[in-house]
Amino acid sequence: MSVKASPQAFISHHVKLDFFNDSNLKTDIQNRISDATEINFQKALENIQGDDKEAKGVDLSELTLLAMAYFFECVFPKHAQIKDADYSINSVKGYFDACNHTSYTAIHEIDTTCQKLRDTALFKACYLIIQCAWFFNSDHFGSHQHIEYVNHYAKTRNKLPEKDYRHDLGYLNKKYNDVDESNIKGVYGYAMVNQWYYLILFLVVKELKVSDANFKTSETRFREYNPLVKCSRMLRPLTPFKVVEADIKSAFPSFIDFVINADKGKDVYSNLEKNHNITRTEAKILFNTWCNSGKYKTVEETKDFLLTCGYSVNECDIITTITHSKDFAFIDFMCKYEKQYIDKFLYIHPYLNGTRLHDAILFIDKKTKPFQFVFDEKCVFGYKALNKPIYTTSYGYSRKPMRYAYTSSLPSASNEEYKNLIRKQISTKPKAIGEANGFRFYAHKYEYISADFDMGKHYDYNMFIYQCKMMTSTLCFLNKKPISNKQLFLILNHIRQNSNIIFNVRFLFRELSSQLHVIHDIIYKQRDFELTERLKFRRDLDFLIAYNTAKGIVNKKNRLNSLFYLLENRIAQSDYSFIDFKVRQSEGTDELARCITLRFNELCTGRTRKPKAHTVSEQALYSITYKEGARYLVEPHKFTNTTRLIQRKIKVYEREILKINRFVNNWQIAKQYLFILSEVTGIEITLDLKQNLDTIQKEKTYLSQQITGNEYKTTKRGATVFDKMYLTKPQTEIKANTPTIKDFETSLEHSAFNIDIEEAHFRGDQFFQEYLKFNKLDENQKEVQEIKVKSVIVFPQFDFDA
Repeated sequence: MSVKASPQAFISHHVKLDFFNDSNLKTDIQNRISDATEINFQKALENIQGDDKEAKGVDLSELTLLAMAYFFECVFPKHAQIKDADYSINSVKGYFDACNHTSYTAIHEIDTTCQKLRDTALFKACYLIIQCAWFFNSDHFGSHQHIEYVNHYAKTRNKLPEKDYRHDLGYLNKKYNDVDESNIKGVYGYAMVNQWYYLILFLVVKELKVSDANFKTSETRFREYNPLVKCSRMLRPLTPFKVVEADIKSAFPSFIDFVINADKGKDVYSNLEKNHNITRTEAKILFNTWCNSGKYKTVEETKDFLLTCGYSVNECDIITTITHSKDFAFIDFMCKYEKQYIDKFLYIHPYLNGTRLHDAILFIDKKTKPFQFVFDEKCVFGYKALNKPIYTTSYGYSRKPMRYAYTSSLPSASNEEYKNLIRKQISTKPKAIGEANGFRFYAHKYEYISADFDMGKHYDYNMFIYQCKMMTSTLCFLNKKPISNKQLFLILNHIRQNSNIIFNVRFLFRELSSQLHVIHDIIYKQRDFELTERLKFRRDLDFLIAYNTAKGIVNKKNRLNSLFYLLENRIAQSDYSFIDFKVRQSEGTDELARCITLRFNELCTGRTRKPKAHTVSEQALYSITYKEGARYLVEPHKFTNTTRLIQRKIKVYEREILKINRFVNNWQIAKQYLFILSEVTGIEITLDLKQNLDTIQKEKTYLSQQITGNEYKTTKRGATVFDKMYLTKPQTEIKANTPTIKDFETSLEHSAFNIDIEEAHFRGDQFFQEYLKFNKLDENQKEVQEIKVKSVIVFPQFDFDA
């Protein structure tokens, strides 16, 4: 985390902020939050204080507080909790770095909790101001080796050791010459830092297209002079955001090509490097010096120099007419071309919002490159980034609550970037046993390959990197090709924004982008279900409840289906013996299957429990075992009455026959249960059976009484209760209807204004005014006199007979 700049930094009170990056600004921010927060921030943007000291603009400290007030009022999520520690520049910058809706690239990032910020109208402006404020308060601003060397020379006129200088020595010596020519003495570091400060603010002003009236800008001899020109070249790339430059390659030699009608401009500096044994920077300085020295060099001397640049004799004659012209200066002639093509470049690319720097344009990078670089064949623009983001790594977990128990690491397929991305493949597909509540269950577990992982689980750093590598490896395997860098970056952003994992996106992107084509060991997973709907569960317990509920519904359906096929098979074979159908005994589970089984057994066998098995049949004559009582055995002390014993056995047999005949009569009732199960399960009956609606209603009533425990006065009522519990209502199809004029009543006879004027007056003033307009009576308004109700005087009654 950034801290206050070091004391050695050359930061004057003009550019120093009133607070640090870790200062708690809660009171200052809340005092600036109002209904006009956005308007106040917009007005402040239009009046940013620049390097014009006479102008009275809004300084950066006040603008930063207004930006933070706008952030918490309009950008920060409404329902997210704001802590006191959030009211600091460090926290706000961290939120912007984690959820960046702009196309800008911050050079330094702070990894913190990711909140889904709202993409509002002034989001970009708020983002840039906070990045600038953080940068000016950090140790990345205010001090630089180039500033130290130039400041030391201006103060002492002694040069620091060049062997320790890590930058361009040629440019350093040029700055020494500028100090001497300008006769700068004393501390010069503060002025250089001020120029650095206003350069960054001027880039922001140009990017946001707000007023730059508070900055000193001018145009002289076809060149624009602004804070970019004043700032040292070594400090221009040191900004809080990525900056790119589009410059004309070999500008002056290219413009000379237009004059001599040649194509030698691109080789001029290279020829000077070889012929004079100098660097390219020195070659540029040397060429410009000779071409602008018409007053001090003769024509012949200039021609000799131009020959070393690679021009022919005839071309040198033409060039010297420009360098030694008495009508205009060479620099003016070249700058006219320079301005012409800079304006062309900006006209064709209006979205760049660039700032001119002589023969170049600087602008904040928005990841959108120019599409035209060549103009009139000879003028070619180059394009390069002046700085690059700094990669840092961090890892941790925030306290941000997860919305759902399971969150996939891959974005939804509805996104166009992932529309054709294969993320899952099922290797074995068993038989499905049913669907319910968004779940589809299978007979046994199946194997599948899935590229995503659950972001709701807790991983250490190594395990998280492993999960990300396995994700990209599996995607490469399933799609037969690696994913693109853009897809990888969007996936990492999805993980960062939709989880409570804190990591640096661009650092991890750099680590994974080099391994997109690598395929590691593929892991096969197993489960016995899949989701048919996009279900979300806030807790793991919610998922388990939904899973068990859906599986219970499917199991009930399957057991009813099995019972249907069992009854159909028994009835087809005229087998009405006891059915031993296993059902769950838990309360409220399989109650319908259990009641139907008990009722069927009771109707066909008279038993509700399975009879005990008999190993020996002593009376094979009868189909039903008859157990002889002890009193029928031969008594040793009495003579056996054979006739009496036979009569008793005959009576028992007759009772058994009557019982069997009664069961046979119940078979027709039992067959109706096949129709009841057919309604419940939706399975068609293949047997040729006759349906009895009265019997079905009675049996439905019986089942309803057994299940609910309630008594019903009529069989129709009991059957209705059964249908509501177990029969699904058919979905009514709503036909599309496009209304026509005939569907509306357009007759004025039914208008609310088709009443008397007195009645309209009594309905109130608003209705009365509309009534007058409708009937076109408001042109000559007439006063409507209110009807005065005659008062009734009640006299006291006297009883004269009293």
